Amino acid sequence: MKIFDDMTFSGRPESLTRFIQRLDESEKIGPWKRDREAEDSHAMIRPAPDTDHCFHTLAGSGLPDAFLWMFPQENKSAWRVTNVVPAESNRSFSEETYYSLLISFRDATLPLAVETGVEISTPQLHVGPEYWLTEKQVKLLDHFSQNANKSTGSAHPQDRKRWHDFVIAVHRDGSDVSGADIERILIEYYHWSERIANVLAIEFDQQIDLLRDFAKSA
Repeated sequence: MKIFDDMTFSGRPESLTRFIQRLDESEKIGPWKRDREAEDSHAMIRPAPDTDHCFHTLAGSGLPDAFLWMFPQENKSAWRVTNVVPAESNRSFSEETYYSLLISFRDATLPLAVETGVEISTPQLHVGPEYWLTEKQVKLLDHFSQNANKSTGSAHPQDRKRWHDFVIAVHRDGSDVSGADIERILIEYYHWSERIANVLAIEFDQQIDLLRDFAKSA
């Protein structure tokens, strides 16, 4: 499966502070330039002054015309690239293009990261269910998918038991996975039909909500 992945900059607080300072001092870094005008246009929706950082691909760099946005995590314990968007609002990027832009920015900032002691995650383009699920959850979902009737979903009692084992495991582990994620895994990895995968995704969200509500009331 192909995804639009995030990219994280992490390290000791002093290392991250120095890294961001070095970025602030650099109007250009590799094929990217700081776009303070774009940042100013978002001034009204910033979580706090001077937090979001926007970079724009340089003309003639060979890269698509794009904006890349970095935001601090809570308490600035890390910084994350959460979005790379086309400069033209009516366009969109494929997963491959999005990935290439992230890697370009990673390569450009890597020398500063090494210098300041900051680690940069490596974005992923191709992933399996383990991107969203734990090893145990993958085994349970795999067990369900390999044995269930793909025309009836969890309708059969034995299939329902296997499905519930998976849902309960997700709840117990407190995993942040949505029905939309499960639907995509079922369709793209396990080759379920869109119709049945959608039904299971709805079931998943409803059952997870029920388990969470029950846990709160217990």
